[in-house]
Amino acid sequence: MNKEQFKQEIRTRLSDYSDEDINKALEFYDEAIDDRMEDGMSEDEAVAAIGTPEEVARQIQMDTPITTLVKNKVKGKGELKTWQVVLIILTAPIWFGLGIALLSIIFSIVVTILSLVFAFMVTMAALIASGIGVFFVSLIALIAGGGLHAVVSAGAALVILGLGILSIIPVMAFARGSIKVIKGFLSWIKSLFVK
Repeated sequence: MNKEQFKQEIRTRLSDYSDEDINKALEFYDEAIDDRMEDGMSEDEAVAAIGTPEEVARQIQMDTPITTLVKNKVKGKGELKTWQVVLIILTAPIWFGLGIALLSIIFSIVVTILSLVFAFMVTMAALIASGIGVFFVSLIALIAGGGLHAVVSAGAALVILGLGILSIIPVMAFARGSIKVIKGFLSWIKSLFVK
């Protein structure tokens, strides 16, 4: 498949989009194909390396903001008939309530995940801060003649500080993983609205 056939196939799959939106999306793929051809690939090989038109059209849809997707869907349908307006108004309490419930569930899942990340980070910071604080208090007690109690406290402080420092790597990994999970979850929600 050559570049023009490839672009035409994508245009067909994105028929709900305006010409301007399609042209913006295709500019990136046009340049990617040209770059591959400059690197020595044939036109067919460069197009094949980009992916199938289905995959590219799907990626463009996933990269498009959901508000633009909705606008394109509504604009493509034209004017609503009287019975459709009446039906929308009569069923508004149902779909509006369900929409609010869905948004609330999505919001609560995201907030729960972010709350876990925050809780782990606060625990890590508390371990480090308390370890440092107890260690300095133990040093003061040792200088003041606290004896064995001050030495044991300093040892406990170093253990707590070590736990706090060791927890940095897993907590940061958990935070990055949580962000990936949230992005994946929101992409999955968006994919439910993209055909």
